[in-house]
Amino acid sequence: MPGDKNLLITGDLFFIKRYHLLIKALQKHFNHIETLSFPHLAPSKRRFITDIINGFPYINYFKQNFERSLTPWAFDYKSKILQKRVAQIKPDIVLQIFGQACSVKNNDLPFAMTLDFTVALAEKIDPIKRFSSQKNKEKWMEKEREAYEKATFLFPWSNMVAQSLQTDYGIDPKKMIVIGSSGNLQDIFPGEKKFGSKVILFNGSDFHRKGGDILIEAFTKAYSNDPTIKLYILGIDKGIDAKNVFYKGSVNQEELKELFAECDIVAAPARCDPYPGFIIEAMQFGIPSIVSDRGGMPEIVDHLQNGIVLPELSASQLSIAISDLLNDHTSLVKYSKAAQNKVRSTLNWDFVANNMASTFTSCF
Repeated sequence: MPGDKNLLITGDLFFIKRYHLLIKALQKHFNHIETLSFPHLAPSKRRFITDIINGFPYINYFKQNFERSLTPWAFDYKSKILQKRVAQIKPDIVLQIFGQACSVKNNDLPFAMTLDFTVALAEKIDPIKRFSSQKNKEKWMEKEREAYEKATFLFPWSNMVAQSLQTDYGIDPKKMIVIGSSGNLQDIFPGEKKFGSKVILFNGSDFHRKGGDILIEAFTKAYSNDPTIKLYILGIDKGIDAKNVFYKGSVNQEELKELFAECDIVAAPARCDPYPGFIIEAMQFGIPSIVSDRGGMPEIVDHLQNGIVLPELSASQLSIAISDLLNDHTSLVKYSKAAQNKVRSTLNWDFVANNMASTFTSCF
């Protein structure tokens, strides 16, 4: 049983910190949990000299584009150091957050990966330039596939990711368990949501990818018919200038809770967003969301049950949805209650951790 086992969680330090509530939920199921972050890609001078002596291909490293985390060299570099550290720590189980490396060298201990997306999906949904060449892209995806093959279990957050693992990488669906995800606000269900402010909230931290330009255009159309509506944009201090659009910059959790309490709806017309925790946090506060049909969002928001999934990603469709929902108090209340219920039942870290732990039980 996992209860008497030691779990090692690996991943990028940023994500280990971001998903601390998942780690906290997993602590209920394991004897001991330790975390191990990916090595930094910029080596020390001593390490640089040592690795050159050992024949490590740093020349290729300097030839790569600046986005080093998506190069075959970076994948191998992180994997090599991780695998050495994992062998030293000797855990009973390894859980890796996302797929930028491979934490185990052999199949000699239970190894799982939790995945919000795959590179294959990102290339299909949001085909921007990620790799310096087609060859590097193919090499990266092959390294991804090898890591997925080594995994005892894969925990995709969405059915969309599970399908990609099967069709794009040829992974056996029997090793996949779709688990969902959650947000970063713990145990916050403030009760029945009050509506009437006509404030729309948007997470604009990655403005173009998250569809900020589409939202501004849609909001301008809606504002021309109803000048009482407002748009609050988080994550940036300034942007496209438009009437009743307010840029809030970075906010802490207490400020975010206040904004959730004030707004009526969240808009997320993203071009690509794997499985945004921000939407789940909004649902936790009883806020209906209007989302695009891209990424994992249609698996978070159930159309006309706890929010709206746009039939197409366009400013005109979004504008109509904003105007209709802001003026439909009955639907706002209905969606609000259903959103909170979904977070309580499945979109929470205890549910995710329980699924992971019960799956690991079969290994012992």
